[in-house]
Amino acid sequence: MANNPETSHVVGGVNTHKDLHVAAVVDHYDRVLGTESFPTT
Repeated sequence: MANNPETSHVVGGVNTHKDLHVAAVVDHYDRVLGTESFPTT
């Protein structure tokens, strides 16, 4: 079995609001890999 490591790019973003922050990660195909929201307090 050949050792061929694959690489891919992901992009993360954060949307900030008064009461809630939301983070998301997407891959190079624009597929959402995950999201999480956090209260600002």
